Amino acid sequence: MSGNGKLHTGILREAVLALLKLTMESRLIKAKDLAEASLLTSREASLTLKSFAGEGLSSKVRGGFKVSPLQRVQLALKAVRLGVSPDEACKNLSWSEFEKAVKQALELNGYKAVSHLKIKVEGRFSEIDVFAVKGETALLVDCKHWKKPLRSSEALKIVEAQNRRVEALGRRNNVSILRVKMGRKINRKFYVIPVVVTLFETSQKILDGTPIVPVSKLPSFLNEIPAYIYVLKRRLVRLGED
Repeated sequence: MSGNGKLHTGILREAVLALLKLTMESRLIKAKDLAEASLLTSREASLTLKSFAGEGLSSKVRGGFKVSPLQRVQLALKAVRLGVSPDEACKNLSWSEFEKAVKQALELNGYKAVSHLKIKVEGRFSEIDVFAVKGETALLVDCKHWKKPLRSSEALKIVEAQNRRVEALGRRNNVSILRVKMGRKINRKFYVIPVVVTLFETSQKILDGTPIVPVSKLPSFLNEIPAYIYVLKRRLVRLGED
């Protein structure tokens, strides 16, 4: 720790990696747990957890600190910013956690979201990672927990698959699935936008009308949707009258 009370980068790296490992099993962590699992002193561990809580990377609760799936993803991204390799930063982060983090981010923004929504596309079942609705805007989200940027050819295949799902969503059999899964607390009419959410930033921002959004920028993207709605691919879906 430096003389002005700030934690050295090396201490922060050690703390983030230890915290990612610890919170795989338990979401509730105490300073002594972090100290025992790392090279940090008890004081450094306590200061680190308080600092992370101030950044929104953990939440102070009775008995310690809690780390949600979204916060675990944010911790992994912080580790990369601190100089940790993507492979090392993400080795204790599962694909399902990444998906839960995306769903949580959408819900925090006021969306009603469901995971693993299966619809029929060209005669076969296809799974939507996260489907979310807010007012007349619906997002069909494909979560890509990859530790490297998408190549252009890979991104194009993903976007084409998303576009097929969006086109299929308005068909009668899939509308029936939506009615059951989403319930009655959503609009009877909405515009579905395909979105690809990645772990790390890519060179592509919008491909064939489909936004490719790093999870770190998902909140700002959600706020900016109204400004970009007319340049994004979208499909009108009607659920019909109750």
